[in-house]
Amino acid sequence: MNDTLEFDLGDNAADPGTPSDDAGEPSTYNRKVSKLEREELEAQAFWKTCLSHPLGRRELWKILSKGHAFKRDRFLSSQTGFPDPNATWFLLGMQDYAEALFYDWQKLDPHGVLLMQQEHDSRFARPKHPKPKRGE
Repeated sequence: MNDTLEFDLGDNAADPGTPSDDAGEPSTYNRKVSKLEREELEAQAFWKTCLSHPLGRRELWKILSKGHAFKRDRFLSSQTGFPDPNATWFLLGMQDYAEALFYDWQKLDPHGVLLMQQEHDSRFARPKHPKPKRGE
């Protein structure tokens, strides 16, 4: 009988014969930190680009609208009309995620977010002045 244990490492497991990244090595640590910083800068550039263009602002507003970011008094009910707490909590999760996106965008580009709200949020609509009639 064989007393050794063999483990199936699967296809995605690292080869035990190759060294893995050592977090204690300064070069490994610096490489990982610089990668994270680069990815963060790329993400910021992406969102700023979206918020700088009318089409991007419109699509970002759709994301917030589908997440019900600005509607707080919604309670969902089942088909029989009885309150459904699971559906209500699900909706609250959607709202929280959309709201977190909104606040992240606001920190990143407050001017772009304000423009987005002025363009798409009815609460920011400017009153229309009546056009002067001919001859006045």
